[in-house]
Amino acid sequence: MKPKRSSTPIELQTFPRRWWPRRSWFLVAGLAASLLIVFMAWSPGVSEPSPSTPGEPRQVAGPPWRRGNPDGRFALTFHADLECPFCRAYYPVLKRWVAENPDIDLRWNHLPLADHDARYPDLTPTIEQCVASGRPDAVIQAQAAEAMKSGVTATPSLRLQDRRTGKTILLQGPVEGDALLSAMDMLASEEPAVAPITEMPADVLGDMPR
Repeated sequence: MKPKRSSTPIELQTFPRRWWPRRSWFLVAGLAASLLIVFMAWSPGVSEPSPSTPGEPRQVAGPPWRRGNPDGRFALTFHADLECPFCRAYYPVLKRWVAENPDIDLRWNHLPLADHDARYPDLTPTIEQCVASGRPDAVIQAQAAEAMKSGVTATPSLRLQDRRTGKTILLQGPVEGDALLSAMDMLASEEPAVAPITEMPADVLGDMPR
């Protein structure tokens, strides 16, 4: 006796077999997507930097290049050479000290030494155009003239000015934070400012920087 053939077409017979696995896959994918959305909603995201409040010190673009509080009582000029290893080692220390003293306006004054030949390896077209314009030389010459007028003979050197009393003191070498605080107290007092010799200069200037 022959088995009774089903009257259902072959396409309809295979449809449930194809549909159920596919529907199960969609259910699993939907469940995974839902769990991912819930996880992202409850997970702490990366906080975006909040805009600076009016009370925070604003940074001023250079030249001159500044850090700290532009409206601070004390103006601190850092005379340094980019190729001076002592200046490079001292600047991070000075920068941290300025961050801890909100009444300081730090200004970088570039003072290349006479025996330091400037090098520009792998110049980009933008830098080449800037160097060829002569503007950097004019800025450096003006800052060098200001340094020489202030009596700077070595790098690194610091010139601290009390904007309230108008008194100024010149400190040579990598001055420690405690010595800077003492200099600030001396400038704020009624006594005349006398520049102390804190440390030997790292690099002594010869002739006028180029």
